[in-house]
Amino acid sequence: MEGAWIVPSRAAERARRARSSGRKAYLPGLRCFLVTEQLLSVAIDRAVEAVWRKLEKGERLKVEDLVVLMIATVRDTHSELGRLRESFDRTVANIHLRVDRLSERIDAMTAELNARIDETNKRIDETNKRIDGVYGVLGDLQKTLAGMQDAMLEMLKTLAELHRDVAELKEAMLK
Repeated sequence: MEGAWIVPSRAAERARRARSSGRKAYLPGLRCFLVTEQLLSVAIDRAVEAVWRKLEKGERLKVEDLVVLMIATVRDTHSELGRLRESFDRTVANIHLRVDRLSERIDAMTAELNARIDETNKRIDETNKRIDGVYGVLGDLQKTLAGMQDAMLEMLKTLAELHRDVAELKEAMLK
């Protein structure tokens, strides 16, 4: 791997000094990581180019060359997995958004249905009150009819007695 020496940046040096002194240096450490990652990526790309040149010349690959190819493959796989993960995260976020919207629609429909049920229950209660009123009137009518029947029975008894008395008078007169 020709020319693949990595020279530490000033930020990396500051971060190393901060760690050794016990201070926390989050941002310089992050910058150091990003710079190191970029430098490693460049170094891997150059090493892969060197391996390709060897392959084009028909040279035999060494173990180090195979390791470089493995590292490049792992890096590419890792970046592809990162893209897939981002795509998956977007898909999951979209699904969550759709579920939330659907949940809101279900809640609205449930509220509307409950309002309709409440209105129907009110109508049923009003109808039941009317029916109770009709039954009350029918009960009063039945009492009145029962009273009229009792009066008619009394009248029939009186008529029967009168009829009997008239028959007895008639019989007494005919004797």
